[in-house]
Amino acid sequence: MRNKLFLLMLTLLSLGVSSQNINFPDANFKEALLGTNQYNFVFCYDSSGNNILADQNGDGEIQLSEAAQVYRIDFRQISNYASLEGLNSFVNLESIYYINDSNYSHVHG
Repeated sequence: MRNKLFLLMLTLLSLGVSSQNINFPDANFKEALLGTNQYNFVFCYDSSGNNILADQNGDGEIQLSEAAQVYRIDFRQISNYASLEGLNSFVNLESIYYINDSNYSHVHG
């Protein structure tokens, strides 16, 4: 009985750890990140500078493990988003580029 309980607890803990989805309060911002490709206004890059999808497994959510693969994000038309909340979960994010109208800016840090 004790072994079964331990196995059940271990299974439940592993399920919770493997799928920690990031909360994006702004639905437009989340949609832009989920559609990260050449047809969108948001582009994500890995540590080698390769264009990648933020939602790598295609489940419609961005997990912490997926966000950790993103090192740079380029935004076009950033004014479409009311909030960029959720970017703090991209723990390896080194650079953010954005173009808004005719202005070009680079945020590094």
